[in-house]
Amino acid sequence: MIDDNKLKSVKETIHVCECEACGRTFESEWTVCPSCGCKDMKYGLTKVKHYTPLQKRQKILIAQAKIREEALDYDAAIQIWETLGNIKEAARVRNIKTRQKSVKVAQKIVKGDEVTKTEIKDSVLNRSNIGSGGSSKMQELKELKEMFDSGFISKEEMEEMKKEI
Repeated sequence: MIDDNKLKSVKETIHVCECEACGRTFESEWTVCPSCGCKDMKYGLTKVKHYTPLQKRQKILIAQAKIREEALDYDAAIQIWETLGNIKEAARVRNIKTRQKSVKVAQKIVKGDEVTKTEIKDSVLNRSNIGSGGSSKMQELKELKEMFDSGFISKEEMEEMKKEI
């Protein structure tokens, strides 16, 4: 686990000039950039943070964990967060992963006059295929006859369904 106290203390210095060409900043004033030789120097106070190698590594790992989350690679993101010792972030990603795996079922209560003959026919046929490994053709034909006798389907619909069976 990475020690938080070492990571929070960042050394800051004040730089007074910046090269317009290469963007480097310096603690003392220069008329010519010692890095690129440009004479276009901008003067003003700028705070510059100096990170330790451990702090740089942590920043890189945090960025990688966020990239893995955006790529929906939650397992890798969880592993990175745990490597950093950030259990709360690992738990947050686990919750996201769990929510995405859960199945959401929409249910609607249907009143009698909202049901069409086709929906009833489909429902009966689908139900007949569920259960003990599927039912026999004879059972399906009996159910079809019952639907015809009760008036749910017409003779033409019954004939068409017979062909499907």
